[in-house]
Amino acid sequence: LLQHAYGAAVDVPLALAPQLYGLADRFQLRTDLGERLLLWLSTVDVEPAVLCELVPAAHTLCPAACRINLYMRAGHVWESVMKSPALGSWPVDAVAAVVAEAPASSGVAVAQAWMEAQPQAAKQRHRWPELLDAVQWGDATTSQLERIRHDSSAAAVPGLLDCVMDELFRRLKRLGG
Repeated sequence: LLQHAYGAAVDVPLALAPQLYGLADRFQLRTDLGERLLLWLSTVDVEPAVLCELVPAAHTLCPAACRINLYMRAGHVWESVMKSPALGSWPVDAVAAVVAEAPASSGVAVAQAWMEAQPQAAKQRHRWPELLDAVQWGDATTSQLERIRHDSSAAAVPGLLDCVMDELFRRLKRLGG
């Protein structure tokens, strides 16, 4: 940050970009550094493992980049996100944002993976409504909803079967009315 403030070129590793953006924002630098970092984070195309490491810091320090790019990218590579050891460190609202970008059944799987990655998952059970509210139930096919409903782990997720049944009933009403 000091190098930039004194006119020097700055070579920033991607992993430090959110922190540098946060500092530039916090100290209200009147340079284009913040804009450049935001643009970079908003357009970066990285491997899923790097993305999984980047999201927690970017979520806190550079939320605009997450809304513009990072959540969508994570939603498209949800399988890698689920397998990432970094997923457990994500804030719940970052997980919910990715769940909203993923297909419905995939979003549920990401939420389950996050919950399983929590050191004390039982203490996080109150987070299920927030995660399930983020799922794009209307985008799921009826067969996907049926698969979720019949999955052996569905009953262990508080509210999951209610969400699935609510969506199925909405569809039934549209057909009949």
